[in-house]
Amino acid sequence: MQFSGVRFALSGVAIAVTLSSITEFLILSNPLDINTALLALTGSLWSRNWHHVLLASPLLLLIPLSLLLAKPLNLIGLGDKAAQSLGTGLKRTRWLAMGSAVLLTSLGVGIIGPVSFVGLVAPHMARRLVGGHHQYLLPASMVLGALLLVLADTLGRTLIAPSEIPAGILTAVIGAPYFLWLLARFKG
Repeated sequence: MQFSGVRFALSGVAIAVTLSSITEFLILSNPLDINTALLALTGSLWSRNWHHVLLASPLLLLIPLSLLLAKPLNLIGLGDKAAQSLGTGLKRTRWLAMGSAVLLTSLGVGIIGPVSFVGLVAPHMARRLVGGHHQYLLPASMVLGALLLVLADTLGRTLIAPSEIPAGILTAVIGAPYFLWLLARFKG
């Protein structure tokens, strides 16, 4: 089967809708835990501690794999034919890149919940700062994503203190307009 970005995106939407329906069913079937569930679904660093850092330790194992993919990803950026002629296994590289992205994202979301747009905005910001070479782009995206999350969490804790706005809500409020601006600038 040929790789198709549209098929991949639509598959993601279908899976998201299915899992969202299951989540809504579970929340409604356990009304006593609704506040905890809603907090988890907004993406928050609230009540996270060193135990959660330990849970995130597999991320440290996946980061080197991601960085090993920098050269093949750079070659794929030249076009499929050029990458293949330079010895890059397109299918293998794409599967490894997607697999590591899915695993890294799953671990992060599983620990702190969804933080909307960080994964979309951070790479665009990183590309503007360090260019398109993946050996710089991947680590810069990781660092910028972490900084955006910490900034959102800090703002969420201080804007309306003593109340708190979950980081996921702030990242959505800040990230959505930025992403719309990027889309408006996109010529393609």
